[in-house]
Amino acid sequence: MYPDLMLTAGITCAMLGALLSVLAPDRVVARRAATGALATATLVVGVGLLLHLPERSTLALTPELPWLSARVIAFAALGSGVVALALSPVLRMSRYDLAVLCVLVATAAAVPFAASPWLVCALPLVGFAAATASLAYSRHGCEAAALLVFLPGLLSVLAAVALGLDTASGFAAGLWLLTLVAAPPLHAWYLRLAQALPLNLFAGVVILQASVLESAVAAVPEAVQANVSWLLALAALINSLLAVSQRDARRAAACIVASQLAVGGFAEFSTGEAAVVGGTFVLLTVVTASTGFVLLLGALEARLGTALSLVRPQGCYESWPRLANAFLVLGLVSAGLPLTLGYVASDLVLRGAFAGAAVPTTLVVVSGALNAMTMMKMYLYLFQGAAGRAQPSDLRPRELTVTFGLMVSAFAFAFGLLPG
Repeated sequence: MYPDLMLTAGITCAMLGALLSVLAPDRVVARRAATGALATATLVVGVGLLLHLPERSTLALTPELPWLSARVIAFAALGSGVVALALSPVLRMSRYDLAVLCVLVATAAAVPFAASPWLVCALPLVGFAAATASLAYSRHGCEAAALLVFLPGLLSVLAAVALGLDTASGFAAGLWLLTLVAAPPLHAWYLRLAQALPLNLFAGVVILQASVLESAVAAVPEAVQANVSWLLALAALINSLLAVSQRDARRAAACIVASQLAVGGFAEFSTGEAAVVGGTFVLLTVVTASTGFVLLLGALEARLGTALSLVRPQGCYESWPRLANAFLVLGLVSAGLPLTLGYVASDLVLRGAFAGAAVPTTLVVVSGALNAMTMMKMYLYLFQGAAGRAQPSDLRPRELTVTFGLMVSAFAFAFGLLPG
């Protein structure tokens, strides 16, 4: 009972942050209020998690402990929301954008505890509706309309359930899930979103996607789960190939994240216990490290004042070495740097899924290698090359503090979540 009360209090604090952002007199006050509310929510949920841990193991995520798995995802979502708010550039984020980010994070924390599988499909619409409102407010009508692709899928699921059509509901839920992870050719909305939204808001969307995938198994009937798993592995490979070919940094980052989300979904639908645990680790990696390098990409954009291209090296390392090194570390953690959460996740997925599904697991491994190549490509093009005129502003103390905390958490999760 008490853990549920503390979780409810945390989600309420996150929603309160959205209200405070709208009521704040200016952007600076709005960011401070929203960050404080989300930090309080993270603290409340974290204390509830620590006080009610199971006796066995320290933080062992196993398929027999869905209670703990869901709460770790909720805690990570709220914590990453704090980082996204703290790294939000004031000049590029309105009060309403900050409120939308709070709504996205609060929804992400609530999704793993949906009482019904169909609520798993319905709850994300709260966050996506907030993102749609933000796009409409900033006069991105086409991008706002693109988010409506989720509505037909949800209606199909509900109609099939009402009529008692198991096959139809399985097909509709699978299609909705593939759309959620931006599986080609259903990925156009995702690339539009990455280019239209501030990257801090896009990070909130990624957090929501990862949270939904943690609970997606309950919404997809067992009869079609094997097929969905195959399709997710294929989506991971295709998105990684798209990422390598991109010339725009935002689109490349979006394709990398979509590929990693598909890997997490593939592992969640696997039959091996180690792979299921690895899937949770993959999603935790996305919520922490992957959103971290997306946020740092936004910080670089804010300093350069323009969209970033992967055609010509930017030569920014001399001006912003701390930003460059943080981007590299988080990118490598996301790609599976040894001793980090990403490495543990990849190892568990490979160990647990290969025996029962060798071909799709091989596709996932290849996609991971391609994503690592793309991250190195982004680092080299965004920071290396002939130095231009020196710029004075590297990572500020606030940015450096939250970025360092994010990197430490990526290493700490790798040791804290392993069975004792």
